[in-house]
Amino acid sequence: MKEEKVKVNLRVGLLIRETLVDEAAVEDIRVGTLANRLLQSEMDKVMKVGADNCLIMNSREYLASKAEIEQNRADYYLFPETKVVSRFIATQLDDKIYPQISFYFLKEQMDALEKLVRKQRIPQTIRNGVVHSYRYVIAGMLLNHPLCRALGASANND
Repeated sequence: MKEEKVKVNLRVGLLIRETLVDEAAVEDIRVGTLANRLLQSEMDKVMKVGADNCLIMNSREYLASKAEIEQNRADYYLFPETKVVSRFIATQLDDKIYPQISFYFLKEQMDALEKLVRKQRIPQTIRNGVVHSYRYVIAGMLLNHPLCRALGASANND
């Protein structure tokens, strides 16, 4: 029996979108298909290390664990700094420039995403104790994927 997936719609910034559109054209697949493939690749890494070992570059938690991270790099997943990710997130709601992409996650992946959002504590992502936006986590993972590393925002160089 196939596991049910949860759909999350998200607008990505123009630079990420252009990267995805260009690669999707080369591979002759839809942008959403490519975006999901890339994100699942990064999600696998997150699930492997666990949400507790996912840190934001140069955060207080990262700086406190820096020596441990350098010794055991494979045990950690690093997200780009929040201010860096912010530059790659769409802020305008023009559907022609910033159409939504539907991302699909398994229940355990959604649980991990929720833990990551709560851990990042970015304003407006959680309201009244409920996660309302996964955009920083998802954009951070896309920026870490080798395809998007040319944008110069990746925190992972493995």
